[in-house]
Amino acid sequence: MESAPSGEPDRALARYEYDAASSGFAYAMRDIREGLRRTSLAATLIRAGFIQRHNGVVSAIFWTLLITVATVGGMAILWGRIFAADLQFFLPYVACGIIVWGLISSLLNGAAGVFIAARGTYTQTPMAKTLFAIRSVGIELITFLVKLVVLVGAMLLVSRTVGLLDLVLAVAGLSLILITGFSLCLSLGVLGARFRDVPNLTSVALTFAFFLTPVFWTTDRLGDWSWVVKLNPLYHYLNIFRGPLMGLDGTGLSFAVAGGVTAASAVIGWVCFGLFARRLNYWA
Repeated sequence: MESAPSGEPDRALARYEYDAASSGFAYAMRDIREGLRRTSLAATLIRAGFIQRHNGVVSAIFWTLLITVATVGGMAILWGRIFAADLQFFLPYVACGIIVWGLISSLLNGAAGVFIAARGTYTQTPMAKTLFAIRSVGIELITFLVKLVVLVGAMLLVSRTVGLLDLVLAVAGLSLILITGFSLCLSLGVLGARFRDVPNLTSVALTFAFFLTPVFWTTDRLGDWSWVVKLNPLYHYLNIFRGPLMGLDGTGLSFAVAGGVTAASAVIGWVCFGLFARRLNYWA
């Protein structure tokens, strides 16, 4: 802050500072620390973003639940009939798959455009850019928790019980998904701000990946080729939440793969954000 020139009203003038001597990684570290410290502001941004996206809390909950019930019910009945699957297992299986896939795809799509969508704010207000990554992940988490009601209802409908350890593992899996989503905001978000085709490419890739990931079909449908699914990291992210709740095989392997991908995405996110975060204002 600096004093106003003589002859003008005595008021403080806001001033942006740019320290060319400091490294980009030092800037990124300060930004991340500031973003994580401003919990109250982050909560406000998340709440406002959720309400704005869905035009109100009641409307958001109602339509989110209705769309999820219709999607899960329709796909479980149709594909359960096609696969001749037991609805007692298939209904919660599909419900969990659709809900978790919705979280994963929304995190990826949101990450690619997070800094593009927020450019009107951070170019005019000296805020930590990390806050917008936190907001993006927070909004998707709230939406996921709303949809989770449908999964609970499906499990109650088929009288499926879940043990405490399974719940703990599912929460741990959810944590890995959210951490990866935040890391991707720092990498894909920066790339998306520089190259505006990145959000479109991400959307196309996810559409293709949806049919390669066992969201509403089981891996045993591939027979001898079921091992191919294990090469898909999105399958492992899906399985670290659905596996413990549904008692599926390969949960340990999925946690190992997802943990490795999460660590790699965190490193890549840190490098991308450290190298290019200071340039976001010029790319906006």
